[in-house]
Formats: sequence, C-alpha cells, structure tokens
Amino acid sequence: MMQIHRIKSNHTYHRQKILHCYNCQQYNDHTAINCPNKDKPICFRCGLNHPYNSNCQNKICCAHCRQEHMAGNPSCPNKIEETNKRNEELKLKNAHLQFQQQQQKSLPSVWTEKSYEHLTSIYSPNTETINANEKDNMITIADISMKLDILMTKVDEISIKQLKTNKIVEKLHCTIYSCRQEIDQIRNFVFDTISPYLRELGDSFFIKCKTAEKDRLRTLHTSFKEKLEDHNKTIVVVAQSNTASNTTLNEVNC
Repeated sequence: MMQIHRIKSNHTYHRQKILHCYNCQQYNDHTAINCPNKDKPICFRCGLNHPYNSNCQNKICCAHCRQEHMAGNPSCPNKIEETNKRNEELKLKNAHLQFQQQQQKSLPSVWTEKSYEHLTSIYSPNTETINANEKDNMITIADISMKLDILMTKVDEISIKQLKTNKIVEKLHCTIYSCRQEIDQIRNFVFDTISPYLRELGDSFFIKCKTAEKDRLRTLHTSFKEKLEDHNKTIVVVAQSNTASNTTLNEVNC
C-alpha cells in the first residue's frame, strides 16, 4: 500500500518588492531598460507625458493614483495593491512547489529506495538547487527594488529642497528689482530735474555777476556743465542695460 507522509515546511513568506519601470511608470511587468514604451515616457514627478527632467516645475502628482506624491512612493495605494497582488502570486507558486515536493517524496514507498533514487536522478530536476537559485534571484530583485525606493525618496527630498531654493531666489530677484526701480527714480530726479535747474541757475548767476566773480566761477561752472553732459551720456547706456535686466526680472512675476 502507498503510504502518505506529512511533511512540515519551515518556509516563511516575505513581502516582495515589485518591478517598477521608471520610464513609463508601469508596475510588476518590466524595467526601464526593457521598456516597450521608450518613446512615450511619463514623468515620475508630475505624471505628465514628457521625459525625466530634474528641473520639472509642474505640480507633484502620482502617475497612478493622482495624489500629491511621486510615482513609486511606498505609501501609494496603487503600489501597495500591486505589492499585495505579487505576494499572493508568490504564495500560490510556493504552495504548488511544496505540493510537488511532497508528491515526489511519497514515491519511495511504492518502489525501492534505490530504484526511486535512480529514476528521480534521471527524470526529476534538483529542486534544492532550483529553490536556492530562485531564492537568490528574489533576494537580488528585492535588494535592488529597496535601493530604488530609497533613491526615489532622496530624489523627492532633493526636489522639495530645490523648490524652496527657487522660491528664495525669486524673492531675491524681486527685492533687487524693487531696489533698482527706486535707484532709477532717484537718478532720474537728480539728472532730469535738479541738474538742469542748477545749470540754468548757474548760467543766470554767471551772466549777472561781476567780472571778478566770473573769473573765479568760470572754471567751476564749465567743469559742472562738462561733467553733467558726460553723465547724461553714461545714463543713457545704463538705462538701456537696466531696461533689459528689468524685463528679465519681470518674467519672475515680481
């Protein structure tokens, strides 16, 4: 009679990491190297259809659940669902493998041990080697996936810091733009109002003053007018340069 032996398994199940393509963001199917959608990339940061860009300024949005986190985030409900699905598949696969092992180990009660060993050595694969290789492969994939998750978390942190830095730089640009406007107003008042007034006042005074006073003031008056003309020429060039700079600063929405 055939004897049925009960075999106790010490196998434990571990939560497995799932594949994640960082080109099209698909789970549990392929990696970016073998992605069939290389011409249709999806940004892991904003979920829109464009290639990876570390300076992407779009709003952070998951390509799977549309929540405010990047694709591949460990807390993403879609990723959790895919991970659970993968774990169930592995449990079924391991249960089927254990059933086959039990069936094979029950065969020696029908034939002799020697015949069984001879037949299994010819027709049966080395399940211990297969299990060891499969376990090594699973550990390697899990290790890579874990490192990718850590990397993505670091990328999230860097992106947030970059956004904060960009906001600080924008505020500095706005402050510079405001100061430049005030300086331009003061400069325009001095050279458009005060300087012409002083020049006319000097000319009138120079005409009415006595000869001795004219000789004393002529050098100062002439020097004032020459320097004023030179400054007016310089101001035109500076104003043109500032106009171009202000146009750039205006693009920051100051």
